[in-house]
Amino acid sequence: SLTDLKKLAGHMTVKSFAQGDAVIKQGEKGEELFIVKSGSVLVQLAMQSKNDTSRLSKLNVTRLKSGDFFGESALLSGDAAIRTTE
Repeated sequence: SLTDLKKLAGHMTVKSFAQGDAVIKQGEKGEELFIVKSGSVLVQLAMQSKNDTSRLSKLNVTRLKSGDFFGESALLSGDAAIRTTE
């Protein structure tokens, strides 16, 4: 309902991030839902390197654009984020 949307909007804040800034880092506890208002964000998964297990390599999973959202899984479950989003 419109009343519910107004209540939800009252709890929202606008955050800006520079290119390359991590919005959520893999392994951090997720406590927010993010909606991409403009620009785009890159979703990455850190994985151990096959040749050097002490080194992590980043796998680009997807790029989110305006209107997309992320963080809902960690927010609802209370689990740590499974990917880095920047």
